[in-house]
Amino acid sequence: MKISKYLLLSTTILGLMNPLVALADEQSNIGSNSSSQSSSESINKNNHKSTQKNIQQNNNNVDAQTNKATSETEDATVNGLPYSYDATTKTVTYHAGTYTANGGADVVNNGLLEDIQNAEHVKFDGKVKIIANNNDTIELFTNSTKATVIEGMNNIDTSNLTNFNYLFAETSYESLDLSNFDSSQVVSFWGTFYHMRNLKSLDVSHLDTANGKHFDRMFSGMGNIKELDVSNFNTSNGVSFTYMFAMTPYISNLDVSNFDMANAKTVTSMFSYDASLKTVKTGAWDLSHVNALNSMFRKDTSLTSVDIENWTTGQLIGVRNMFNGASSIKKLDISKIDMTNNEMLTLDHENIESDTYTQGLTGMLADMSQLEELKIGPKNNLNSVGWGEKSTMLVCLKRVNKISMGINIMGIGVTLVQDPPIPPLVKIHGHQLI
Repeated sequence: MKISKYLLLSTTILGLMNPLVALADEQSNIGSNSSSQSSSESINKNNHKSTQKNIQQNNNNVDAQTNKATSETEDATVNGLPYSYDATTKTVTYHAGTYTANGGADVVNNGLLEDIQNAEHVKFDGKVKIIANNNDTIELFTNSTKATVIEGMNNIDTSNLTNFNYLFAETSYESLDLSNFDSSQVVSFWGTFYHMRNLKSLDVSHLDTANGKHFDRMFSGMGNIKELDVSNFNTSNGVSFTYMFAMTPYISNLDVSNFDMANAKTVTSMFSYDASLKTVKTGAWDLSHVNALNSMFRKDTSLTSVDIENWTTGQLIGVRNMFNGASSIKKLDISKIDMTNNEMLTLDHENIESDTYTQGLTGMLADMSQLEELKIGPKNNLNSVGWGEKSTMLVCLKRVNKISMGINIMGIGVTLVQDPPIPPLVKIHGHQLI
């Protein structure tokens, strides 16, 4: 029995102890779990802080890169001239200094924008002196085909230059103001603004051209210009003017009456292919040293008025295509055009087909489809022209109803009275030339 009691007591005690052990284990587990949870929370908290720190650092890096991209620029030099280039805004800024053109292919092919041809904006924030060695041609902006805006042109010192050849040729600038450019030493303006197809505004009203000899293609191919003021140009030393205003399709009026042409030798195609040109004021030009007026107003399809009646000419050997295609002119006075030395007009062209013959007077007046009144004179060398049914003078003038020689006019059909007499009666397009 004793044994049973002790056993029962033992069992009872053990039974009482088991819950305590379990409770202790549970409390231990709870403590352990609590510690683990606390540890986990600490780790998570640290991880969160680390992540947030990394994000903030990344954001700072992005901000730094953004600030760098928007505020920092690349600094360099071109031919000794310092500049800064911002690739984000595509702006190149030239600082005070000297640009020395070394001449040769490097200058002709490169220019200021040699290494930054993607620039869209050009600025000069300090005085920049341009120097050309050996009077070389400076195509200063030749590679700025994408740049449309140029600022600070008043800071450019060109007083050392003797030529402006192709200075802005084939660039994309929309507006240029050369009011502060010193061109007092410039002899050649060859192609200065050649093929500036985007140019809409050009101020050359203060340009000093007193020493200028060559004005060839100076304004040729300016695709958007509608107005051009050259009234202050001094051309007293000018020798060559070929294609000076040619292929400027939107200019409607030109006043060049102030041009001193006494030393001019070449004026070929000076105003040719100007589709919108309506009037040209030339005044009393002295072209006595010019030997050819070829294609001067060719294909000026809108031209209605050109005052050439007061020109002085001499030594002419060619007037080929002078007014060819000037289809809006109704009245024309060529009586002062001296063609007495024109070898082409001394030949007998009666047997040459008119549609293929483009020399002499036929080429001069070809395709003038609206011409109604023509004034001619002894200086036109009429007596040397083949007068006949295929006259090289009049075969293309189908609409002409009046041809006058001086003040001697008879208005019956096409009638001309001349002293001295012209060759015998001939018929031209059903009209009579007496």
